[in-house]
Amino acid sequence: PVIPGDPITPYSGGLPLNNFGIPGIRLVDFDVPGYGNSTNGNPYFARFASSETASVLGDAKAANGTFFIFWLGNNDVLGYATGGASNPASLTDPAVFDAKYKSVVADLITSNGREGVLINIPNVQDIAFFTTVPWDAIPMDQATADATNQAFGAVNGVFDALKDPSFGLDADDLDARKLTFKAGSNPITMHDKDLVDLGPYFDALENAGAINAQQRAMLEPYRQSRPMVDGELVTLTAGTVLGTLAVEGNPATVIGVAVPLADNYVLSFAEQDEIKDAIDTYNATIKSVADASAGLELFDFNGLFADFAQNGVVINGSGMSATLFPPDGAFSLDGVHPNQRGSAYIASELIKTINEAFGSNIPNINPNDWPGNGLPIP
Repeated sequence: PVIPGDPITPYSGGLPLNNFGIPGIRLVDFDVPGYGNSTNGNPYFARFASSETASVLGDAKAANGTFFIFWLGNNDVLGYATGGASNPASLTDPAVFDAKYKSVVADLITSNGREGVLINIPNVQDIAFFTTVPWDAIPMDQATADATNQAFGAVNGVFDALKDPSFGLDADDLDARKLTFKAGSNPITMHDKDLVDLGPYFDALENAGAINAQQRAMLEPYRQSRPMVDGELVTLTAGTVLGTLAVEGNPATVIGVAVPLADNYVLSFAEQDEIKDAIDTYNATIKSVADASAGLELFDFNGLFADFAQNGVVINGSGMSATLFPPDGAFSLDGVHPNQRGSAYIASELIKTINEAFGSNIPNINPNDWPGNGLPIP
């Protein structure tokens, strides 16, 4: 059996390859020579690359297929999103995406006159990775809420002090940063990199004698923080740190309450808009390429998944949802990739598109024949 952490072994199946899907690959990597080299290349491509200098595009063309399914672009935005939109370098520039997409697809269809299906990019914010942990994941009883509110009274008082017109700060913004808690579910305290940095204003209060050095140090975590609001997204990985202590043994350092949840664990509305704009631009490129060639068909997975995320589906009497919860969740436990049943649903819809567009008669499948996620074992 394969054990997690085992080395990735070279492909030795002996059969001709017809699947060039590579975990982690971006569109901008598709035609890069040496993408699978053994020194610093993608180890999954290295498993079957024809040589140390091969590109995925080159090997795919050399397979001499007459029909292709092209679904690249997800990873050009996915890593940026799952990292909380904290690393701009992980988001492919739309202009770069446009040029590269047109170039590599043109290369594919001019080789042997291939026909194919282009699949567009779903709204990644709807995947289970962002919809499992709620924005108000901080439970408290009344006594804990009362004690926490008392502890944050001084912090909220500083926000009020900064409403003095001499600071030139927006009063509504300062009110939105205040931390108040109640019995029940409470918003996560989050870092928001787009907020005005209050550090210099805290320094001004200290210099004016309004607060002392100890109080200034206490304020440091709240330079760019606020409670989350309904509709903002939390990553699945945040579940490993929420409620834990930032400083071992110090109950005043609970992450998500006294210590703001870091930027790489959340997507604010502004970050969600940025991601959606990138996806919309990528998809406009994909549609334009599909429309420009009679031999290409667009599989609108973006539209299919938007409806699926909102409404789910019923397949032969059995429901399926865009969650990771058994028995009907379509996502694997990483919250990003579909499980076997979810993958079978995508394949079934893709087969329908191919048959309708190209007059083929590929036998369709029943997604219910594949397993979803199992119930926990007691």
